[in-house]
Parts: sequence; C-alpha cells; structure tokens
Amino acid sequence: MEKGEDDIVELKKVLEELQDHEKRISKIERALGSEPKRLVTKLSIRELLILKRPRTDIEKTLVVGYHIELVQGISPFNVSDLASGFAKAKEPLPSNLSMMVNENIRKGYMEELEEEKGSSRALRLTNSGIKRVEDGFQENKE
Repeated sequence: MEKGEDDIVELKKVLEELQDHEKRISKIERALGSEPKRLVTKLSIRELLILKRPRTDIEKTLVVGYHIELVQGISPFNVSDLASGFAKAKEPLPSNLSMMVNENIRKGYMEELEEEKGSSRALRLTNSGIKRVEDGFQENKE
C-alpha cells in the first residue's frame, strides 16, 4: 500500500475506536444515571427541521429522532416513531427509513439497544448524534 492508503486505513481504525469509546461512555453514563440533560425548547418537529436545516434524508432522520427523544421525551424510540415524526412534520418519508437509521448507527449518531420497543428494534441517540444536531450539522473546522 502507498503512504496515503496507509493513512486512510489508520484513520479508519482510529474512527472505529472513537465510536467504540463513545458507545462505552454512553453506557456508563446511563448506568450511573448521569446522562447529561439538555435544555430543549418545545419546538415542533417542523420548526426544528427548519431551524437545523438538514441537507440529506440521513440528517433529517437524525433531527426527527432528536425531537422524539429530547423534546417529546420518548426513549427509546423505533422506526415507527420516526415515520410518525416525519408525518407530523409534513415531510416526505424517506424511501427507505430503515437504511437512514442504519447510516446514523454506522456514523455513531444513533445506537440500537438490545431490548425491543414493541416488536421493533429500540433506538436511542448517542451523545455524538445529539451534538451533531445541536451544532446544526456544521462541519468541523479543525
């Protein structure tokens, strides 16, 4: 492999380790009951989408999940809750909502819990996902 490819492989390893650490820290915070509380104004899902201006269906799915969990106080949530959120926001439902969820999980913004909600998989935002929405999807300037 060339130097550039080695760097990419190394960066991917570091990213995977960071995502693993984020999951482990979130688990510890929840177990200790010290998950950070957020001060959230009661905005509608539509207002939150307008305010945060997500550009992709993946980002929109994250914003809807944020509203469900932090504004409505529903945690864990599932894909049906997300579909209902899109309907309340009068936003078109992504053609494959489960794929949008999987992408958010892959990026470390959501996590799937071992338990189920109803007969569906239970989901929750990670601290990274919460921060991503609160930062308005701004790219890191580092």
